[in-house]
Amino acid sequence: MNEHRVLETLGRYKIDEQEVSEWENTLGLDIPVDPNGNKLYSKQHLNLFKNIKKHLLLGRSITEIKKLLVLPVEKKIEARMHSVPEPVIEKTHPPETHTIPSILLAQPSEKNILPLGEASITPSIRPIKRFASLPRRLSSGQTGGVQRPNTGLLLLVDRLMAEKDELQSTLVKLEKQKTHLFQGNEMFKERVSELQHQILQLDEQLKVQENIQLMDDKAKLQKELILAERRQSEVDHEVTQLQKQVQHLKASLANQIEPRNFIGSWLQEAHLKEVVFDNFGINIENTQSRIVKITTPPERLFGHTAIIETSFDYQTNTLWKRTETLVVSILSENRLQGELIAEYTLDGTPVARAIYTVTCQRQGARS
Repeated sequence: MNEHRVLETLGRYKIDEQEVSEWENTLGLDIPVDPNGNKLYSKQHLNLFKNIKKHLLLGRSITEIKKLLVLPVEKKIEARMHSVPEPVIEKTHPPETHTIPSILLAQPSEKNILPLGEASITPSIRPIKRFASLPRRLSSGQTGGVQRPNTGLLLLVDRLMAEKDELQSTLVKLEKQKTHLFQGNEMFKERVSELQHQILQLDEQLKVQENIQLMDDKAKLQKELILAERRQSEVDHEVTQLQKQVQHLKASLANQIEPRNFIGSWLQEAHLKEVVFDNFGINIENTQSRIVKITTPPERLFGHTAIIETSFDYQTNTLWKRTETLVVSILSENRLQGELIAEYTLDGTPVARAIYTVTCQRQGARS
């Protein structure tokens, strides 16, 4: 990819030629050129410049960014950096609260309702007057000198008659109140009887509902019991299968080969099978071909399969580390086959993992 095309592509990310030149000088990038002296950039260069811009926007200095670069000896630019997006913290607002004014509702006072639609009668009962004493006699000066016979007796009779009439009126009012109270008492008894009848009906309904609920619960428990029995049967079947597998493993372990058969120099051919994850845009190779030396017998050996783990440190940046786990089986005395799991870690945190299919041929042996 020529320089003009690279700058045109980087211009979409607001990266100009001056920034590219500064980064090349600061990082000591050796950009190849064609016979005419024009710079030739690869896709790795393009991604590297974009990621440097992202890290700068995130507030990192060029010194911090250089620490994140992996520059192996055999290649000038080993790794591409992808910026890790800063975690976005969503601001949560407290739910709006609405103040509901307290409204004082006037409680209606209970009124005594008398039966038969009659208004309550509260007679003003006057205290019964005592019988008046005999009127005192009038003096001759008061009567004009004439004394009428039986005048005091007539006044006493009139007063007694008035008091009698007043007592009879009070008695009639009391009789009416008694009648109203009797009728109210009868209505109260009828209401109590109706409420008792309603209570009995509610008790019967509750009993019916409880019986229905008990029947539903019983049916649910029966279904759960059936499901539990089925799960138990499935578990028993799985246990049987596992026992068979264990027996098979025991039989295979009985035929285990000697660990020293893995010792030697092997030509390892690896082909990329899957990139499990890649958080930093590691430049993962598609194929590998190298000599692997196994000097000690593998400690983890299962039948014809061995697990060999090797760690590599980067001299240019001690924060980076690569761990390779080789899981291979012996097909013959001079041939191994299996998988290679390569994991890259930055300061102890896994950032990338890839799986290769590998075949190993013993060096010096005829194929």
